[in-house]
Amino acid sequence: MLDITPIILNVNKRYQGDLVHYFNHVCEAPNFHMPYHNFRHLCHVLWEVYDAAMQMGLDPVETRILLIAALMHDYDHTGMKGEDAINIERAIRALDQIALEEDRKYLIEIRAMVRATQYPYTDEVFTPNQLLLRDADQSQTFSLVWMQSLGGLGQEMGISFRKILEMQRPFMENIKFHTLWGQNKFVPMIPMHLSRVDGILDILKRKKNKENNAL
Repeated sequence: MLDITPIILNVNKRYQGDLVHYFNHVCEAPNFHMPYHNFRHLCHVLWEVYDAAMQMGLDPVETRILLIAALMHDYDHTGMKGEDAINIERAIRALDQIALEEDRKYLIEIRAMVRATQYPYTDEVFTPNQLLLRDADQSQTFSLVWMQSLGGLGQEMGISFRKILEMQRPFMENIKFHTLWGQNKFVPMIPMHLSRVDGILDILKRKKNKENNAL
């Protein structure tokens, strides 16, 4: 993820207004320091959604709605394993409380986008922009901080780093990106990701073998 400051300030005038109000709230979010569903994740999704909006030529209103949804989709996440519907409702409750007056006419659409990120994902019919947010939401696995992200996700799930790494191959074999942007950007990264996962698992295996040989 690169510098998000130009996105927050809308330096390039790609959408209506700016995101200063929402970014300030995200900086004070209760889940700022959660292992995975944290400030970094919200900023990552914001960055990817912005990239997608530019690549797909979305209009200024669509882009603003998506960016707000990106920042708010996991706001106040519990960081605990369990029913994700609880986290979705917490995010929507916060959205309803802090939404600017000029954005309230978009709340139905923003809520729907946030709900589209509920995991496990369902096969119900979503709009292209809802699917765009979902694609961005599951893309952090491919970021430069993929190990920290997976470690944090494992912590929230209550499983070890080794276990979450071992789960990556079956997860990647079933992952789906629903937008052309997501398919073009992330599907080609899957082999590289699995290769680096295998590399870390091999290092962990070597350590375990050394410990066994020392017994």
